[in-house]
Amino acid sequence: MLLPLYEIDLDKNKISGTLPSGWTAMILMNYIDLSNNQLVGTIPAEWGSMTILAGLRLANNRLTGTIPETFAALTVLKELTFYRNKLTGTLPLFFSALPNLEIIDVNDNEFTGPLPDVYSSLVNLKVLRIRNNNIQGTLPDLWSSLGSLTELTLYGNDITGTIPESWSSLISMTTFEVFGGNLQGTIPVLDSWVKLVEFRVQDNTLTGTLPLFFSNLTDLKILDFGGNQFEGSLPSSYGNLVKMERFIFRENKIEGTIPDSYASWSILTSFMG
Repeated sequence: MLLPLYEIDLDKNKISGTLPSGWTAMILMNYIDLSNNQLVGTIPAEWGSMTILAGLRLANNRLTGTIPETFAALTVLKELTFYRNKLTGTLPLFFSALPNLEIIDVNDNEFTGPLPDVYSSLVNLKVLRIRNNNIQGTLPDLWSSLGSLTELTLYGNDITGTIPESWSSLISMTTFEVFGGNLQGTIPVLDSWVKLVEFRVQDNTLTGTLPLFFSNLTDLKILDFGGNQFEGSLPSSYGNLVKMERFIFRENKIEGTIPDSYASWSILTSFMG
């Protein structure tokens, strides 16, 4: 019996087979990383008894089925990384009862249903990645409570509605990627996002003019407005964004000339209009 074990890290091997349900005997287990292997089958419901588990990484395997409801008991859990599997079902509501969660990464799976309002209770959440699933619905207004959130990655889903005005409270945001959906309306004033580095909303149906408030978010490196219905001219004040690396506004209704102030973008690598 392997009672003394605190950590298992077998990342980037060629381990096959299923996840052992008997690992629950390792009552002191704090961290498991089995990412980048060839594991199949489902996630054992029995693992919900490893109640001091803080990190669980099972990314890039061939796991199927749903995330067990028994994981509601993992109240110490800080990181749950399951990207690139074939997990199904709706996004678990019980995540809202895991107060220490900082990272949820379920990119590239087969989850369905809406974005749960109840995730608004995850006030310590820093990274939420749900790209390339089958999620449908709107951006929850209640997520305005997620003041620690730094990264939101939702592209490759069917996200509709508008960007909530209340999200101006997400003052820790550095990366916002909600593209390839059906977002509508104008971009609300998000001038409180002073740490923003990357803002990508391409291939939606957003309207209005390019927001002037971005001019004051001087850490910005990537702005991608491509494939929307923006009108008006290019703001000359964007010349303040001297860290700009990629600026994209293709397939919109932008008119006028390119401002001389954009000459300040000395490290620009991509400019697409």
